[in-house]
Amino acid sequence: MPKAVLWEDSSQPIVYLISCQERPIFDKISYTIHRYLLPYLCRVFLRTNEIRRGLNELRDAHPKASLRVREYTSRSLIDDPKSVKRVRTDREWTDEDYEAVFQKLGEEKQWLSSLRLEIRGEQTSSGRIWRNATFSCESGFGYFFETVVSTVRHAVVKSGTFFEQRDRLTSPTHTSRPLRIVYSEDVFSDKRQNYRLIETLNRLKDSALSVYHPNPYFHASLVDYADGSSYDLWVTSPSAILVVPKSKATTDSIERVCDYICDKFQEGDVQELPS
Repeated sequence: MPKAVLWEDSSQPIVYLISCQERPIFDKISYTIHRYLLPYLCRVFLRTNEIRRGLNELRDAHPKASLRVREYTSRSLIDDPKSVKRVRTDREWTDEDYEAVFQKLGEEKQWLSSLRLEIRGEQTSSGRIWRNATFSCESGFGYFFETVVSTVRHAVVKSGTFFEQRDRLTSPTHTSRPLRIVYSEDVFSDKRQNYRLIETLNRLKDSALSVYHPNPYFHASLVDYADGSSYDLWVTSPSAILVVPKSKATTDSIERVCDYICDKFQEGDVQELPS
């Protein structure tokens, strides 16, 4: 029978799940526990800049350590003038300082899915980080947990707090607290991207999308069947998607929806809507 250990961090609102099972079995265990503990247990997703900030903090805390990326998986857009853009997944083997890899990702407009990191310091350890805040360790588990996991958990806590209390039921003001996913370029100046966004959202599991306006501006309603959360989605500017929680929108659901858009459509910067 598959076994796993679950324990709570005494200093942070985090629980850890650890298992020696193969990845598919671990994912099944994690999914079962998450579903059982909803809405008290929320998944957290880390975007490329959050992983980078976590590794920056790790280097500052361990200045003598070398952080080498041995492999990474990323996504990017295939830009074909004759058709709608498509998302491509790339996998690359390397041996570079992590900063060089993140600089390359930025220059090539790629966003991170996972990376395999080797830490060479007081000890040597290697393991992998995924954007869904899961890890695997190949060697030196204690050192890997002390350095990588302990540092990235700060980003996990910050991300979870950012998405809390945004629906009308839990908001301190009893009004929706919208978010926006902002892009560095005018993605939606090409109106075909509205339809690509519709196709992407239609593939989100356990959800239903109702489109009110596809063009020239985009307006849709999304219902998350996993816990009954719901949202209005708007695209009224060329460089942003507005996510407006309705009466109920749990932290877990908002994280899932925003990460899905950033991972499967195009990664952007998730920001507070300016007042």
